Formats: sequence, C-alpha cells, structure tokens
Amino acid sequence: MLMKLYENTDLSQNFETNWLLVDFSGRKPNVKARSLSVLWENVEGEMKGQLELFASSDGKMQSIGAAIPISTNSNTQDASVFLFVTSVRYIKFRYSSNGTTSGKIEIFLEIQP
Repeated sequence: MLMKLYENTDLSQNFETNWLLVDFSGRKPNVKARSLSVLWENVEGEMKGQLELFASSDGKMQSIGAAIPISTNSNTQDASVFLFVTSVRYIKFRYSSNGTTSGKIEIFLEIQP
C-alpha cells in the first residue's frame, strides 16, 4: 500500500521537513516500511534542484541516505525508488532549488504487513 508522506507544490523555494516517523512496528496490525518513491513534475527553470534524503534511528543523529538531482521536467515515467535495507525510524528531506522556478514533488511510502 502506498501512503503519501510529503507533497510540495512550489519547487522554486528551498525547504527542509521535520523528522517523519516511518517505523510502524509498534502498531496493530504490525506493518513495515518497505520503500520510498519520489515523483516530480512540471519542473521549470535551470533544473539544477537537489533533494537530499536523511535517515535517523532517533530523530537527532542523521545520516545522508541519498542526494537526488531534480534535473528533468518530470520523472513520472521513471520514478526514483529507494528500498529500506536496514531499520530506519525517521526520515527527513532537504531541497535546494538552485534556479528552479516551478514544479511539484510528491514522496510516497510503501508499507506492507
């Protein structure tokens, strides 16, 4: 099942999210986060934007998980997908527009029982 984790409709502005909890192990029924899908569209401007994905086990110490260049108008036909190989409790995103003038990004979390 896909769950929308984050959406931003103005890629002309830099942003950084708060820590987002992706560990559902304590819930009933027990579900597990499997992957993240990152989609963008209608990107215009210099197309030098960058999205960084950070992971943490406690929401304080962070490690960079990926740096994704937003260098095309859309990736809806070739979405970026990141599989969780280790246990991650929290994730957050930081975006730098670097001359991008518009666009939309959506990030989905795949969860499975």
